[in-house]
Amino acid sequence: MQLYYYQHCPFCAKVRFTFGLKKLPVTLQVVMADDEATPVALVGKKIVPILVKDDGTAMTESLDIVGYLDGLGERPLLAGPLNPAITEWITALRVFLKNLTYPRFARTDFAELATPQAREAYRQKETKVIGDLDEKFRQSAQWIGPLNESLAQLDALLVSTEACNGELSEDDVNLFAFLRNASIVKEAVWPARVERYVKGLSERTQVPLFFDLAM
Repeated sequence: MQLYYYQHCPFCAKVRFTFGLKKLPVTLQVVMADDEATPVALVGKKIVPILVKDDGTAMTESLDIVGYLDGLGERPLLAGPLNPAITEWITALRVFLKNLTYPRFARTDFAELATPQAREAYRQKETKVIGDLDEKFRQSAQWIGPLNESLAQLDALLVSTEACNGELSEDDVNLFAFLRNASIVKEAVWPARVERYVKGLSERTQVPLFFDLAM
């Protein structure tokens, strides 16, 4: 199988998480941020992640791909219970986390931003979403407090540092992806259990975090 993806993308991280968890072989192919032709040729629109299965057919939508991958092999590994509070926590985080992460992603040496044209395409795309990225970066302080409050709240929600609800589930796929994004924020204060949770899943799935890139 082949996965077309962005290194920074949380939706791509969900798919990579599942590949790593299931120990499934995959060829990773970065799509440049300004490359419209490749995804359009595969699925008719500019989107990632894209999974090309062994039979040559292509899939989009991260959780659809996660479900497909988890169904391969002897048994699913994401069969645990779901907790609506985890979904609510992620939803609340998404409201402001983009104001911290998009400006930082634009300044980071991800493979999909390796050319000036690709980096500019990313900047233009995300500027339409949140406004001027440089200005948002300078305003980071106003979102650091809410981020740290959210991380503290999550500490109380975690049933286990191995799986947020005690047994691995789709909640872990979603939660890991957005905690991974948060790891690029240098001023974030990570409760010990939350940090142990995200680092443990990173090691288990071989999806790298951004702590070394934090700014």
